[in-house]
Parts: sequence; structure tokens; C-alpha cells
Amino acid sequence: MSHIKLHKLTVTIIIIGIALYALYSKEVFAQEIPPAIIIGKAYSSGGYEVAAGTEIRVTNNGYNVGSDKTSAGGKFSIVVHAVRGDTLKFTIGGNPAIETVRLSDNGEIIKMDISTIAGMPPAPIPTYIPIVIDNSVETNIRDPLGGALIRIFRFNNREKTWAFYDTDPLLSEVNTLRTVHSHEAYWIKVYLDIQVTLNNRSMWLYEGWNLVAY
Repeated sequence: MSHIKLHKLTVTIIIIGIALYALYSKEVFAQEIPPAIIIGKAYSSGGYEVAAGTEIRVTNNGYNVGSDKTSAGGKFSIVVHAVRGDTLKFTIGGNPAIETVRLSDNGEIIKMDISTIAGMPPAPIPTYIPIVIDNSVETNIRDPLGGALIRIFRFNNREKTWAFYDTDPLLSEVNTLRTVHSHEAYWIKVYLDIQVTLNNRSMWLYEGWNLVAY
């Protein structure tokens, strides 16, 4: 085989490899930064829970970064497209709320109540305590990491939606990530550097956010 033919064969193999990598990584690694999730209740100027269907809007520097309509009891859960360091403001049915919040990290989950009057209870400080729920997220990610796990996010690139799992027992009813699937990527946040076996592979996860492909 001549040097020219060998060179052409090598180039062809490299091109095929790049194409296969791009085909696989397009779905797995087309990931955005995890959003913030804000969960709580909204109160009217009289101190009462607002009616179901009231719009709660979140802004950052005047730009809308998330909204939701309340359910019964004034409850809301908002996916907020903001990052660490952003200061968020709220409106309740178009009226400005008293409370604001500054994000201390990407992918933060915050429980807080908001109101159009002063004096409502402040947002509780989140605690991160592992809980026991017998499903595949716990079996495949939480249990191997033990107490090192803080939070998991998954971005569905086709539907442009986020699902999350948090170890805080207070968030167990609002977790939206239940299962783990192949050919998907998961943002996993841990307290510390840890060597762990996930998806039958031994790997290191480092303090903070880690992107893991399944």
C-alpha cells in the first residue's frame, strides 16, 4: 500500500470517528446551566393566600426570567433562568412583591414565601438531608454518593425542559426527576471530591457541579 493510500485511509478513519462522536455528543452534551427553582406561597396585601391562577413573575435587571400561575393555597413553583450572583425580584398579579433573593449558586432550589406587604416570614435556610425513596434515581445516583449528594438536574434538549431531584426532605413532593436513562446527561452537585461508581463506571466527581453522561 502506497503512502498516499495509507494517508487517505487514515484521514477517512479520523473523519468517521469525528462524525460518530458528534452524533453521540450532540444530544448528551448540548447542555445548559441548571436553572434556579423557586417554590413557595404568595400572599395578598391583606396577608391572605392569593387566588389560584394569579401570575407570579420573576425578573432580573428588568427582564422576565420565569413565571408561574398559583395553584390552590397560593402555591407556586417557578423555573428561573438565572445564574449565580443574580438578584431576583417578584410581582404578584402585576404588583411588586416586598421580597427579593440573590442566587448564591447555579441550580439553586429556594423555598420562600412572597407578599405585597412587609412582615411575612423569611425564606427558610435549605437543609440537605438524604431521604429514602425507592426509585431508580435514588438507586443509581443518590445511594452510591451517599451524603455527598446535594442536587441533580437533567435537561431535555428536545423539549427544552428541566427536571430536578433534591435531597432536602422538604422538596420531596416537588421533585420532578424520578428515573435515570441511557444516552442522557445529568448535572450532579456534590459537597466534596468523591470517587464513585455510576453507570457501572468508576469516576471522580468534584465539589460543585459535574456533568455525567449515561
